[in-house]
Amino acid sequence: MKLANAAALIRRHAKEGQERLSIGAAPSVCHYLLPAVLRELRKAHPRLELVVQTGEVESLRNLLDGNVIDLFVASGLARHDGLVMHPLFRDELMLVFAASHPWADAKPLTPERIRGQSLILYHRTSVTARQVIAGLDE
Repeated sequence: MKLANAAALIRRHAKEGQERLSIGAAPSVCHYLLPAVLRELRKAHPRLELVVQTGEVESLRNLLDGNVIDLFVASGLARHDGLVMHPLFRDELMLVFAASHPWADAKPLTPERIRGQSLILYHRTSVTARQVIAGLDE
């Protein structure tokens, strides 16, 4: 998350008398990105009460619409009216396999080569898993 954007939101809340920021985050964001961001926010604003709600994209959207959270970080949300969205980064998908695996032959890994193989994905219903599966079905 761009810390400058979060800091601007916190400053706006502070001007409005709010000392609490409620953030929604997808599970993968909670695991990998949020801890460092929260650490930095705590350093910059030690009196700020931070509340984190976790959930999948649609449940986070519902929490935002219900004013339960102030913002959320997730992937796979299509453009929706009434939301301001800021891309944070582009991510790479990495396939990891043993040197003895047939894919270690340095030939390109095309969807045809990958299709039908067993893949370990975070949650089959997650945006990332759906995108991987859809990409292989093309």
